[in-house]
Amino acid sequence: DGYYNDDDYFTSEDIEKYIIKYASTLNFEDKLIFLKNLTDLLDNQSYDTFHDIIQSFNEVFNENEIPLLKENVFENFEKLSISLQKKYFEIINSKLSVNEKEFILKILSKDSDEHVIELAEMLKNENRISDAIKILKKYISKTGDEFIDEKIFMLFLDLMQSQGNDISKPSQEAITRCSTNTMLLKIVQL
Repeated sequence: DGYYNDDDYFTSEDIEKYIIKYASTLNFEDKLIFLKNLTDLLDNQSYDTFHDIIQSFNEVFNENEIPLLKENVFENFEKLSISLQKKYFEIINSKLSVNEKEFILKILSKDSDEHVIELAEMLKNENRISDAIKILKKYISKTGDEFIDEKIFMLFLDLMQSQGNDISKPSQEAITRCSTNTMLLKIVQL
């Protein structure tokens, strides 16, 4: 036929709008159930055609429901799928205290370059440099020889240097695992 091609199939915006509009009409508890079931269904598919709809979940909740969502997220965070954890964190992030953000980011950062950077930056801004170094060091060690975002090594090297730590060994690992011009420049500048 040639009609259906995996590489060229996208969801209809109308379908996404319909689903989001439907979900937004539900009461709060039903929204949570619906979004959890929808996310579970999407996460268990062998294709990701409809997975982008998760990015629109913030449109489902009104401003009055955000405190309820925050409360629910803290009660059930570790029970949520990773997709929902990330999206709900994004939705409630501006309403979180530093301690609440740290709690969530510690969970999300276990397997996410983006979230480990956010956590380390937050700790750095709170003058908790040694905690930020520990988080980054643990993440770098855990990822073994895999490529990771060079921002992780750059932040790690900056923090290590700011504390007067020897950065020769971490610099070698950084250039080995992130062989980029920017990483080489960073190391030369240190």
